[in-house]
Amino acid sequence: MRLDGVTTLDRDEMSKTLARASASPSQAVSRGVTDSDETLLGRITVGDSTAMETLAARYWGPLFAYAFRFSGGDRALAEDAVQDAFLRILKQRSYRPPAPARPWIYRIATNCVLDRIRGERRPEPLGGDPAVASASADDQAILLERAECVRAAVAGLPVELRSVLVLRYSQDLSLAEVSDTLGIPLGTVKSRLHSAISRLRASQLMEVDG
Repeated sequence: MRLDGVTTLDRDEMSKTLARASASPSQAVSRGVTDSDETLLGRITVGDSTAMETLAARYWGPLFAYAFRFSGGDRALAEDAVQDAFLRILKQRSYRPPAPARPWIYRIATNCVLDRIRGERRPEPLGGDPAVASASADDQAILLERAECVRAAVAGLPVELRSVLVLRYSQDLSLAEVSDTLGIPLGTVKSRLHSAISRLRASQLMEVDG
């Protein structure tokens, strides 16, 4: 099936596409298991909905985890931002293969999270961190307490430091990929990462001392 007139695809249609991908991620991935992200983006550009479902199945979880942590733990904002990101991916005409797709996708997600944050939506209280949700019942209380402290410290970082930190350590992007994603020099990535880690360490020490 093709998505005719993809530039006018509305949010409800995208929600259905993402729902299909999340409901049967293994099936969606298997249909395009041999296709690279770059190939899938090329197919999406010409209106291939199967490629969109495959890409969504690959990236929904990682992008949600990134948006959740980048937003300071706002689940609703993260969900909206990821849906915004896939809509932009669907409508995009800026991707030019064979440029690496992963940093390009994360750049769109970053911009969508920032747009939502600038809309003055406030982070929600702790509730539903993906890592905590997958833990055993005995470990949940400890993980929740630790997650609360870490999340508060990360959320307190300036956005330019937070984005570098989350991309590097939560999403496991290389320094070069972080540079490409944010459109900043590699040296700036390294200096911001160092500043972010230093601030987090100082914050944790202050909590212990307090």
